[in-house]
Amino acid sequence: DGVAGQPLSLAVEVSIRDPQQVAIYSTWDLDVELVGSQSPRCPDDSKTLHVASDRLDLAWTQFASPAAPSNRMNFAEFENMLKQELLVAASQAQMLVLFRSLDTGGLIDAEQNNVPDGQLDKTEFSVASTQCLCVAGWGMGNYTIEQNDPLRAGQVNLFTTSECIALQTCPVGFLGILCRAAIAQIPRVIARLPRLLGTLSNSASAGVVRFS
Repeated sequence: DGVAGQPLSLAVEVSIRDPQQVAIYSTWDLDVELVGSQSPRCPDDSKTLHVASDRLDLAWTQFASPAAPSNRMNFAEFENMLKQELLVAASQAQMLVLFRSLDTGGLIDAEQNNVPDGQLDKTEFSVASTQCLCVAGWGMGNYTIEQNDPLRAGQVNLFTTSECIALQTCPVGFLGILCRAAIAQIPRVIARLPRLLGTLSNSASAGVVRFS
């Protein structure tokens, strides 16, 4: 086991043995693939799309609603894109969790907050294909309300975090107005983790290949 960005504490040794567990001493080369090294990886509690950069525009054109006035992608089209473009084999419920995580705005509600609209526009699709987004209900920050005058609405102070954290649940009605306004402003985009790096090809010595 290893931690991304840090060297392995112990080398990994690979040997070929016969059924009697006697090492076969020979000269050979071995190539390995680190799990997670070939695909975009996200921090905890965040999601991304594995659409290759050279396929992004084509995938959008092929699966988004070209006839829609706003040219957006609904869930049915998103599900179709996952199955055909990315060959995803997951339940519809899992795909819906991903879809809702990538839908960050597009609708101005009655309180003038930008909230998810149940569709993806091309900007949301592009961001999701290049970065990670905190899952729905999580964000890159939180807020406090500074109440200096009991007769006036408090001052909302936002602060950011370096990881996705669970957002507060806002009270319904009037008491939740400031909370909902703050939640709508908390960013949900977080950078992807770097690819795992290490020795991926090596030659055997006395029948053993060592990777570090």
